[in-house]
Amino acid sequence: MPNLIEENKELRENLKQVKKELSFFMKVGKALTSTLELDKVLEIIMENVHCLVKPESWSLLLLDDERNDLYYVIAKGRLPDAVKGVRLQMGEGVAGRVAENGKPLIISSVSKEKRYSSFLKNNNRGFISKSILCVPIINKKKTIGVLETINKKDNTPFHKRDMELMSKLADQAAIAIERSNLYQKMANLAITDDLTKLFNLRYLYRVLDLEVKRSKRYNSIFSVIFLDLDCFKLVNDKYGHLHGSKTLVEVASILVRALREVDIISR
Repeated sequence: MPNLIEENKELRENLKQVKKELSFFMKVGKALTSTLELDKVLEIIMENVHCLVKPESWSLLLLDDERNDLYYVIAKGRLPDAVKGVRLQMGEGVAGRVAENGKPLIISSVSKEKRYSSFLKNNNRGFISKSILCVPIINKKKTIGVLETINKKDNTPFHKRDMELMSKLADQAAIAIERSNLYQKMANLAITDDLTKLFNLRYLYRVLDLEVKRSKRYNSIFSVIFLDLDCFKLVNDKYGHLHGSKTLVEVASILVRALREVDIISR
C-alpha cells in the first residue's frame, strides 16, 4: 500500500510537471507568432532559454549560407561583448560540431574534454566554462543555427532533461526564424530591382520624400544625381540583351562599392 501511494504521488507530480511544460511552450509559441521582426524573435527565444535552464551565459548562432560558417547573432549573460563579431567554422568548437552533426551535445565537465577545453580557454576571455549544453536549430532537415548555454547558475551540470527541453525550444525557434527570414525576403523583394539588386524606384520615391522633409526641418542640403550609360543601346544591339544585363549588373556593383553606407542608389 505505501508503494502504491508513493507511485500515485509520483504520477501526480509528473503530470503536474507535464502540464507546466505544456503551458510554457504554448506561451512561447504565442509570443513567437506575435512578431515577424527577427530581432524581436531572437529576444523572445533568449528570454525563454534563460527561463528553461538558468544558464550563466547563453547565445544563439546562425548559419551564413554564403560563407558556410556560423556567427553569433545574439548573446546574453557574462559573455555578450566577448563574442561580438566572432565566427566559427563548421565543426569548430562545441557549437560548430553541433551545427555540423545536427545533434544536441552536453558536456558535463569541460575540463575533462580535451577536444574542447583548449578552444574554450582561448575563446572565453577569462570566463571559465564548466558545463555546456548545445542544441541545433533545424528547419526542413537543415541546420540553420545553434543555441548554446554555458554553466547553470546553481553550479550543477546540464542533464538530459535540459537537453530535451532546449530541443523543443529550438524546434519552435526554427519555425519562428524561418518565418522572419521569409518576411524579410518578401519585404526586400518589394523594394529591390530584380536584375541589379539595387533599390527600385518605389523605394527611391519613399526615401526622397523623407529626405525632403528632413531637409526642410533641419535646413540641410542633400543631392540627387541621375546617371545614364552612354551608348548602352549599342551594347544591346551588338552583343545582345544578355550581355547588356551583365553590363548593368557590373556597373551597379562598381557604384555600390564607391558609395558610403548612408548613400542610396536605385534603378
